[in-house]
Amino acid sequence: LNAFYSGLAATSDHETFSFWEHIHKVSLHKTHEEAWSLMQLRRMLWLEDGDQLRLLAGIPEAWLDPGQIIEVTGAGSLFGGLSFRIARSEDGQSLHVRWQPAFHGAPSRLILHLPGLAAWTSTDDRLRTLPPHLGSGLEIDLPSVAADFVLHVRSDSESEAFAPADS
Repeated sequence: LNAFYSGLAATSDHETFSFWEHIHKVSLHKTHEEAWSLMQLRRMLWLEDGDQLRLLAGIPEAWLDPGQIIEVTGAGSLFGGLSFRIARSEDGQSLHVRWQPAFHGAPSRLILHLPGLAAWTSTDDRLRTLPPHLGSGLEIDLPSVAADFVLHVRSDSESEAFAPADS
């Protein structure tokens, strides 16, 4: 994440909002560098990992602060199209997740990574918690079909005990 933002700041032309080829500002406006920066952002939001698809695998915790919304519409992946919207409530107690795939070949596993969150409950019995693969936070196994559900969440920083509600 630090490399993404540092590289973006170092190579961007603040007058034209395009990218230099090198940080030494030798040659400007190179489409390769522009495309690379966009691909890094794309991988933060959705990432193909072999035969799995990971959503939000590289986002910072602050992107899931209370009141924040992350929305991707009509994006392409190796598995086909996808759209998703994740909105954290103003009080921070829940996440509304809307997932709409248009896969031509479904991934073996679809994983939603939620950095900074420690526990969750939902009435949707298709959702399962996975062991953390990408550091701290939650990883939830999602269905590969369209879904619209609410997760009741607690952040890593909250110290009180959180007992999952009965479904």
